[in-house]
Amino acid sequence: MKKYIPIIFTFLFLVWGNDIHAADAYHIKLPNGFEVILIENHQSPVISCVVTVKTGASNEDFLNSGVSHMLEHLLFNGTEKRTQEELYKETDFYGIYNNAHTDMDYTNYIVLVEKSQAEKAIDIQSDMLFNSTFPEDKFEKEKGIILNEIARDMSEPSSFEDEFFNLRFFDGTPYNLPVIGLPETIKNISREQVKEYYERYYIPNNMTALIMGDFNSSDMLELAEKYFGKYPPKNLLIEKPYFLKTKNQRFETSFKVTHSSLSIGIPLSEIGKAGSERSESNDFYGMFIIASLLDSELKERVNKNLKEKSKAEVFNIDTSLDFNKHFSLLKISASFTPNLEPQDVENAVVEELIKFSNEPMDEDRRKGIVLSARVQEVFLSEKPHYYGMVKGKFIAVGGWDFAKNYAR
Repeated sequence: MKKYIPIIFTFLFLVWGNDIHAADAYHIKLPNGFEVILIENHQSPVISCVVTVKTGASNEDFLNSGVSHMLEHLLFNGTEKRTQEELYKETDFYGIYNNAHTDMDYTNYIVLVEKSQAEKAIDIQSDMLFNSTFPEDKFEKEKGIILNEIARDMSEPSSFEDEFFNLRFFDGTPYNLPVIGLPETIKNISREQVKEYYERYYIPNNMTALIMGDFNSSDMLELAEKYFGKYPPKNLLIEKPYFLKTKNQRFETSFKVTHSSLSIGIPLSEIGKAGSERSESNDFYGMFIIASLLDSELKERVNKNLKEKSKAEVFNIDTSLDFNKHFSLLKISASFTPNLEPQDVENAVVEELIKFSNEPMDEDRRKGIVLSARVQEVFLSEKPHYYGMVKGKFIAVGGWDFAKNYAR
């Protein structure tokens, strides 16, 4: 008989004591509002174009949950001038890597190709973004594919834990819905609902292309203007603000797993600013350093705390600074054996956080974290399409200034 292990979620408000390629980017907004970021990288003869559409699951509700992800699938099913078969045939013939990814605040569309075929790749990409037709004969098929993905995700314990955390922490906001969608919503969503969403958000003044690789910027700008600049802008709906209801609450559930888990979410309301305000906030970057320090040492501190109380040790503790368009939070996740009480782990974590907040910052460690972030930026730039994919979230949340300043 399998044992049901408790999974605990606690949300706390704490008061804390008192040669990067992006720097050389050319950033321009076309007359139709489409933004273009050009970063020359001549290390290898390839070019990537990652278009970030600034919409995702946070623009959904219970009536259309999963529409962003479903739309991502449907854009590969054909356009006004290319059938699905022709799309696949062209991408194969020209050696184009063509993929996409959906998240809470954005959807990325990625092409990577040998530089001589860059125009063909951008032509196909822009055609998919602006001229997709959603053939009726493929609509139900995509529903089935997505429902299978949902079933697969529901069988993963880690997926369950994350979704339960989001459900409780982001209660009352779209951020408590899964990106992949809800089964009943996907079953019942109509082609008209998807098309309405597409026409509302897939507009040039809601997109940014990060193009990186072996090219001349003036030549690449001409291609961007040719393929992305010809579509007219539309009025973009103003997003309403969201506020977290969760405060000093604790939730518990059980699931068939071999370990217990504890997740602590600490809302960071003072640094949860959107857009340019966030990119200019030193508090946000300071919290990134704090999260990195905690990620490297909190497990050791908590285990020492537990050992002093003759308690078992935790397997692992991860600390991260999570952020989206509306909120920032410090998230701490711990895994431990069932014979260790979750309350004991929670107490140890909180005690160590309070101690940490009253300690002076180690300047050498701070510099080490900043240097590590810069090194990671350089490594990331060696894979142009990955660079664009990672920057997509930053672009959607705070614009290019936020994206380029993050690793400085």
